[in-house]
Amino acid sequence: MCGIAGWVDWKRDLTLYPSIIETMLETLTPCGPETTGIWMTNSCALGHRSVRENRAQTVYREEGESAYCIVFSGALSNASDLRIDLEKIGYEFHIDSDAEVLLVSYIEWGHVCVERLEGSIAFAVWHEREQSLFAARDLRGGEPLYYCRLENGILFSSEKKVLLMHPYVDVDRADAGLRYGVDLEELQAGHNLIFTYGGLNIRPYARAGGSSEIEPGSFA
Repeated sequence: MCGIAGWVDWKRDLTLYPSIIETMLETLTPCGPETTGIWMTNSCALGHRSVRENRAQTVYREEGESAYCIVFSGALSNASDLRIDLEKIGYEFHIDSDAEVLLVSYIEWGHVCVERLEGSIAFAVWHEREQSLFAARDLRGGEPLYYCRLENGILFSSEKKVLLMHPYVDVDRADAGLRYGVDLEELQAGHNLIFTYGGLNIRPYARAGGSSEIEPGSFA
């Protein structure tokens, strides 16, 4: 399996803890000859582990006074169409990557970019200037994504066991049979997650012109 992981913390300088995100990525199920990537700033650490570049990837980009980083897992089936639309607006692309197309889609259209996406995807974008994390899964839930609230932040990953490897997750609270604690949650298909210093917001979305066919989301 290929996958992604990330950690946001409002109290610690995460650039001083590279071994933690490295351990999280190493815990992802091996998927053969692979690539890995890690990006870190004071409040956010993101990374991926992938058997091939387009299946999971970490991409960083600056636009104007803002900096963004995405970790992406899956396949964006309408990447070519989105890239054409974004090039018409004036964006230039530097690599042949679904992740970069998705990141630029987020930069241009913000949270509603998910309404334009097709394929089996899970991703998270860190917006450095706003100090915000945005994550989402496709409507069918083809790619998994789990998260865990911490006292001063949040964790997420493609696999639950990765979250349990973090030193600030209380494994003693985990169910003895499943080893999954009550704080480990799955981001449901067709939902997005927004995490800022003000808290966590989870809600469903629908593709443009369609219905999400999902019950209203929750707020925490």
